[in-house]
Amino acid sequence: MKNLIVVFTILISSTISAQLFSQTGIKIGGVFSNQTWDYAPQLNIIFEPDSRPGFYAGVFTSLIHLPILSIEGELYYAQRGMKIDIPTTTTTNPDGIGSMTWDTRLDYIGIALLAKAKMNLGLFTPYILAGPKYESEIAAHYSFGVANPVEKKFNKERIGLRIGGGTEIDFGGYRTLFEITYDHDFNSIYEEEQLIVNTNSIEIKLGVLL
Repeated sequence: MKNLIVVFTILISSTISAQLFSQTGIKIGGVFSNQTWDYAPQLNIIFEPDSRPGFYAGVFTSLIHLPILSIEGELYYAQRGMKIDIPTTTTTNPDGIGSMTWDTRLDYIGIALLAKAKMNLGLFTPYILAGPKYESEIAAHYSFGVANPVEKKFNKERIGLRIGGGTEIDFGGYRTLFEITYDHDFNSIYEEEQLIVNTNSIEIKLGVLL
């Protein structure tokens, strides 16, 4: 986490010195993340977790800001993970007598470097963006109190791609934004011969440009 803050500080400092620091803002919203657990075919195990909602908050700054193109650095906190309802069965009630929820929340600090192309239409300025991101796990929360053997071995660093779009909105000098992005990891968070676990997320954010 310290390395992320150092990198972001250097980016901001270099931007100011080059007089390119022209747009900053904050983003707050929700994360809908999921995990895919792919077991080896011979095991005949199907495990399909549901999407888990989480919280997102970040700050961003333009490293290069041109009329139709900008390069933005973003430092953020995101909650990811998965959840699934598991039936509770007994020998006399094999169809189930209820369910319990397996809920895993993983908290990350991340940094993204995004290329952003936009078109000013007056009130609205729609845009698309894409770029690499890096995340480091800072905390983990398990509904059963402890992680299972697979979760204990989860990779705590994520490298991936963020792609999406949105629009800036000008309310008489107050500039806000609405944004939807898809977040995909290049590296699996768990991988062995019998099981591979991958992740992806949809993020929906509102923001203010300062």
